[in-house]
Amino acid sequence: MRSCCKGRHRPPAQGGLNTLVSFVFNVGEPQFSTSTLQRLLNAEIYIGASIEFER
Repeated sequence: MRSCCKGRHRPPAQGGLNTLVSFVFNVGEPQFSTSTLQRLLNAEIYIGASIEFER
């Protein structure tokens, strides 16, 4: 869970947190920590982040 919230100013809502924890578990923490999705979430660019989920 730490990598899901790392660098974020505020934690995501519970539903978003659940989704991120599942995603990070499946992708792997090292890959997620350097991903575009992580950078977009940290920058609070949620529309761009939602597009990254489709990739």
